[in-house]
Amino acid sequence: MQKPNTEQGFSLIELMIAMAISGVVLTGVYASYQDQLRTSLTQERIVDMNQNLRSAMVSIERDLRMAGANPTGDADAGIATATASVLEFSMDDDGSDVNWADGDTTDEGEVIRFDLDSGNLRRRFNAAGDTDPTLVPANTDHLSRNIDALNFVYLDGADPPNVLASPVTGSALEDISSVQVTIVARDGSTLAPMARTHTDNNIYTNQQGDVLLDLSGAPDRFRRRMVTTTIKCRNLGL
Repeated sequence: MQKPNTEQGFSLIELMIAMAISGVVLTGVYASYQDQLRTSLTQERIVDMNQNLRSAMVSIERDLRMAGANPTGDADAGIATATASVLEFSMDDDGSDVNWADGDTTDEGEVIRFDLDSGNLRRRFNAAGDTDPTLVPANTDHLSRNIDALNFVYLDGADPPNVLASPVTGSALEDISSVQVTIVARDGSTLAPMARTHTDNNIYTNQQGDVLLDLSGAPDRFRRRMVTTTIKCRNLGL
């Protein structure tokens, strides 16, 4: 007598159904992974952009609050260049703990210049024995990259303050009491293929309505952020 065959396998139809279900599940898992990856890359770029802006503003604010510092009354300290895109000023304070106020502005780091160079926000400073912050290329700190606009607006000490016509020159430099700084940054030098898509067609203006960056006619896919702060120059306009 032959024993009945109790071993049973999967039929072709069952295998096809199982493969179809597995394919649907794997497709969902992959789509979810891609979505999370896009979100992560986008957030990482935004965080970098915000950190660049924050570090740049902190440096500008720290230095600008010391503009015109002249404890001995003998130093020719103050704002020397005040245009919409370039700010240069001096102080009698080289940052050292010894003889920090010596009656001149020729110690290293006592003349500061902020400007924009090919998307890099630069902090330039003088060498010892000189008052020109542009002479020594090595005396340059790149505070922030991927900057599309840097704007300075100069205000006097009135209440409310008046906007001084830019560029501020001659005796009008002595009227500057505070500086409004606006920076427009973007989230990278190139687009990230895996980041979430975005279209920027905004017009960026300062608080006076001056256009700093107009993308309405030529939108791109970068993300941008604009920050503005008004810095009181405690040693100016006294």
